[in-house]
Amino acid sequence: MSVKPPLVERVKKRIRAPVFAVPLLVRCACLCALSLLGLVACPSDDDDDVPIDLSGPCELDSLAGRFRVERQEQFPVIDGSVANGVVPVTILEELEVVGPCKLLRRNNPFCDPACEPNFTCDFDGSCIPFPENQDVGTVTITGLAELVEMEPVEPGNRYFDTSLSDPLFQPEDEIVLEAAGEALDGFRLEGIGSDVLELAEDATILVEEGEIILVEWPAPTTEVPATIELELTIDQHGNSPVRIQCELEDTGAAELPAEVADALLNAGVSGFPNAVLSRRTVDSTSAGGLCVELVVGSPRSPDVRVGGHTPCDEPDDCPDGLTCDLAINTCI
Repeated sequence: MSVKPPLVERVKKRIRAPVFAVPLLVRCACLCALSLLGLVACPSDDDDDVPIDLSGPCELDSLAGRFRVERQEQFPVIDGSVANGVVPVTILEELEVVGPCKLLRRNNPFCDPACEPNFTCDFDGSCIPFPENQDVGTVTITGLAELVEMEPVEPGNRYFDTSLSDPLFQPEDEIVLEAAGEALDGFRLEGIGSDVLELAEDATILVEEGEIILVEWPAPTTEVPATIELELTIDQHGNSPVRIQCELEDTGAAELPAEVADALLNAGVSGFPNAVLSRRTVDSTSAGGLCVELVVGSPRSPDVRVGGHTPCDEPDDCPDGLTCDLAINTCI
């Protein structure tokens, strides 16, 4: 009895058995005889392995659609949509790259006169049709605890399933999403199940000037080619808020350079800081000339504290000598 190699060894590996119009026993006998001469290898149990070739996330300026298959903290989630364009305000400006992190800023386009309904402002000051979600036909997802089939739901052509088994997937599950294609061509995306990211109840990310940012999480127990994504925002009410987005190796801990903390603080602090930490795999493909991605993972939200900053939503939240500015949810 042969043993399948670990999933991580089969990533980006395609194995296909030769097909001949002869009976199976004759075929195997011939192939094995030839293998003794070193001319061909005998087929193995690995011949039917599904090739896994994950392309990673879309670039923001082409990201028109995303499907999520996630084991969230309270319940599993599957949802997604695919638009016929990219909403300009979602294209974040990359200000700086520090270590494994990107510093991203949201810019707000300005149009004068303002755009009419069903249009949105582009960065050149022109009004363009607001991208609309498309019907991409039946979306089927295999490799989960059960088969999932979804049709677009109006209004908005959104796809979702709320009657899911929990756990939705197991580590090393090979997950395939296929869209049949209607308004856009059909497409196929792949993902891999990984260990659920379970954070300690007191998990906290501390942001202080001139200090490294320590991020900790339980290391995985299986060898799955997943990564840890961190999205961290400490300026909720800025005109052009800045966030960091980091792609971290799944080792259980990461130290972000002090430059990351300083860049965030220099961009502004307001409101309740937040973070999302997710163990995930991401695949992407083109549909109608735009990019669609599949995220398979388990997002969690650790607490975030910022040195010298106290968020508030009522006066009693502030220490003596400070008052709550409700417009920016900040003690001043």
